[in-house]
Amino acid sequence: MTDSSQPMAAPRTSPSAAWPAVVGSRPGSTLLAILSFGAAGIHFAVSPDHFAEWLPYGVAFACLAWFQLSWSAAYLVGATRRLRIAGVVVNTAVVAVWAWSRTIGLPIGPEPGATEAVGFADALSSGLEAVLVLGLLTAHTQVPTRLAAGLARQPARWAVALLAALVVLATVAAMAALAPQAMSMG
Repeated sequence: MTDSSQPMAAPRTSPSAAWPAVVGSRPGSTLLAILSFGAAGIHFAVSPDHFAEWLPYGVAFACLAWFQLSWSAAYLVGATRRLRIAGVVVNTAVVAVWAWSRTIGLPIGPEPGATEAVGFADALSSGLEAVLVLGLLTAHTQVPTRLAAGLARQPARWAVALLAALVVLATVAAMAALAPQAMSMG
């Protein structure tokens, strides 16, 4: 005979078993977190070059990378309105600064007003951030609801896995493209 006054312990699940459940139950949030994670990886990779160029640039890139990494983890845990707003504001600002630096040049730094060339890594990072902003802006509209209605759980998981693989491969490719530049600077 069991004692009904004692609550039953919840079954334990390992952390590795919890992630597929998150992906399956919230594929949209997972996709958005992956985009931020990819941009963070690129910003971590270029931070040393920016520290060498000008200390404030290095600090800005390192802080941005940590924000994007932390944001992606927090968004996976719980996609709140505040996180969406923070993601939109920060990533929109980053894309705007990137466009400004490539078109008319930033008014600060070691070479004020000088425009920078568009490279694969920075274009990829800005593209990930722009898609992230669009995704966050449409997160609670009919767009994702209609898309999700057309996908069964299994295809949604495959779509998340495919996008994750593409973001990882593109980020690794961008980081590999940066490696010769970093080695020549040292």
